[in-house]
Amino acid sequence: MLKLLGQNISLFFVFIALAMAPSFAVGAPLEKRIPLNYKDRSEITDLFYEYSYYIDNRAGEAFASTFTPEGKLDFPGVVVQGHDQLVAFGSRPVEDKIRFHFVGDILLVQVTRGHVRARSMVIVGLRDSHGKSPTTFEGCGIYEDDIVKTPVGWRFAHRHADATIPISREFLLPNTPGG
Repeated sequence: MLKLLGQNISLFFVFIALAMAPSFAVGAPLEKRIPLNYKDRSEITDLFYEYSYYIDNRAGEAFASTFTPEGKLDFPGVVVQGHDQLVAFGSRPVEDKIRFHFVGDILLVQVTRGHVRARSMVIVGLRDSHGKSPTTFEGCGIYEDDIVKTPVGWRFAHRHADATIPISREFLLPNTPGG
């Protein structure tokens, strides 16, 4: 009986140690991350999808509305900033082609109230507008974003895209070495 009790007490302390382990692990404490509520997370995710649909359908004004008025989009060889440039970029014609942006693997970290850093992957496909040839894979890459809450909702303040971007520390789990 005492041996069984001793095993249970040992298991109890092991359980307590495991439950408390995250607070003793190397890295930033969990308190450093500001929780993002479901409503905000959902609205930001919708923003990613709206961006994709608007750019794919060349809806320039709608595309620009996913950014703050002074918002910035940059990727290799292209920098677009401010409402008028975003409208022009989002409206530019694509000859006889239909483009598809698929955004996924979205990581969101609220760094301050009303300011979220985001990282996502994008896959871009292309097909002719007549459906006579198969869809082709055009490319893939990474977006890293600064997203802010405005009076009209969450908007991109800065959207940076590239083929690959080393993962920033704020996206690592707090108890990950380097996080």
